[in-house]
Amino acid sequence: MLQSRHPYELGGAYWLFNMAYTQISVFVVLSIGSATKGAAITDFYLWIIAMISAGAWATAMIVLLVCSEKGFRHTFYQPIRAWEYNKALFDTEIDEYRMFIFDDHREYYRWYEGKVKEWLAEVWDELHHTKPAWLTEELIKTIPLDLIPHIESVKEELGNKLKGRRRSSVRILGEALKTAADSNN
Repeated sequence: MLQSRHPYELGGAYWLFNMAYTQISVFVVLSIGSATKGAAITDFYLWIIAMISAGAWATAMIVLLVCSEKGFRHTFYQPIRAWEYNKALFDTEIDEYRMFIFDDHREYYRWYEGKVKEWLAEVWDELHHTKPAWLTEELIKTIPLDLIPHIESVKEELGNKLKGRRRSSVRILGEALKTAADSNN
C-alpha cells in the first residue's frame, strides 16, 4: 500500500516525513505503553511485532524506490507539490506540456487561470489548424468550457438559432464546439 498515494499531492519531502513518522510513532507508543501492566501480550512480543513491521516497511520502501522509474525517484523526496508541478508544466511554454495541466483538478491552476485563458486565446486557432497528434478529443474535453476561446459567441449564436426550442445544454455546447471547429477550418 506504500505506493498507493503519489507524493506530488503534498510534496515528496512531506510524504517521506509522514512515512518515517508513522513508523517511529509505533516505537514511541510502545515505550509509553510499556508502563501499563496486565496486557494480553507481553512487552517483549510487542517489540518483536513492531520490529518485524518496521522491517517489512523498510523493505517495501527500498523495493518501491529501486523498482520505480529512475527519472521519477526524486518525486519521493523533493518538496514540490502537485500545484507547483502543474505551474512548472505551464511555465515550459510548450503547448503539449501546457495542455497537461487540464488533467488535474482546476484548483491546481486557478491562481493563474487568467494566464491560461490568455494562452488558450493565443494558440486555440493555430492548434485547431495544425491539429497536432497530441490534441485529441479526449484532451479537449478536459478543458473547462469557460476557458475555451470564442465559446461564448458561439453559444450565443446557437442560442439565438434555437430560441423557442427546448434543448439540453450538453447538446447545445456540443454543436457550439463543432461549429467553432468548423469555422476555424
